[in-house]
Amino acid sequence: MIQRVLNRVPAYSAFLTVDELSESSRRLAAAHPDIVRTVRIGASTDGEPIEMLRIGTGSEQLLFFACPHPNEPIGAMTLEALSAQLAVDEDLRGTKYTWNLIKCIDPDSTRLNEGWFKGPFTITHYASEFYRPASFDQAEWSFPVVYKGYSFFRPIPETVALMTAISGLRPRFIYSLHNAGMGGGYYYLSPHKPEIDGALRTLMTDRGVPLSLGEPEMPWGVQLSPAIYRSTSLVDHYDFLERFGEADPASPILPFSTPARCTRRADRVRPPGATVRRRQRPPGAVGVRSAYCDWSSVRSVGAPSSSSSAAVQPAFWVSATTV
Repeated sequence: MIQRVLNRVPAYSAFLTVDELSESSRRLAAAHPDIVRTVRIGASTDGEPIEMLRIGTGSEQLLFFACPHPNEPIGAMTLEALSAQLAVDEDLRGTKYTWNLIKCIDPDSTRLNEGWFKGPFTITHYASEFYRPASFDQAEWSFPVVYKGYSFFRPIPETVALMTAISGLRPRFIYSLHNAGMGGGYYYLSPHKPEIDGALRTLMTDRGVPLSLGEPEMPWGVQLSPAIYRSTSLVDHYDFLERFGEADPASPILPFSTPARCTRRADRVRPPGATVRRRQRPPGAVGVRSAYCDWSSVRSVGAPSSSSSAAVQPAFWVSATTV
């Protein structure tokens, strides 16, 4: 089945833009109205709709989302190819599941990478058109959380959209799609299912994708087996800092601890008259990693809101990074 699906993937020569992904989803839904529908699950920070494709009619929900890192569009292309096959292949789609595909969870930031999506595919061109938000401005990294001395209740709009999908669907399976700029492929799993580790590695090695066999990418990461890691969380980060003597483990990871981390937060809670410039690439900037804020006009960011998400634990969460 897997090889049959891979054999039908088009020979893409460039990455689709946000507009092209959206238009493709609309065409697919129009061509298969009984099987495919689009659902708006929220809006981005800049007010752009965030849509989810729903394919199939099964009772068990599967959720896939791409572009949590907007400079990693291979996930979007994966869902583009998968959605087209699911719409016409009943054996692949099955009757047990509904497939929920978010091709682009962060359209604003993805647009700021589109300068390199059509090539030329060189390191220089990629670096000159690269954009990636700071950690706390990423859809996977701003879920509400309370742990020991740390609390955070200001999810960005992209995270709110993802929370809406998760709490509404209560999915059995969640897959976050990433790709690596260099090195080999690896997985994050929660919970660990040792019986599938070998099959996951084989999916890559049988198709010429090397495995990343080094240490975890953060010091509090836990390797479960070669190229398989436990899904990390703020809890791991906090406990790591506490274990190695940090007097206040919350302070290094507070989103308001540095101006760079406060950039987009200020945009969400700015007082009247404050001027905030978001996700704008300054002329001549290379490798921009966060938005820019006019701090002279930001007088107060206010108190945290009381919003929080429903406690939903999927049966299985996968985050895969491939080259």
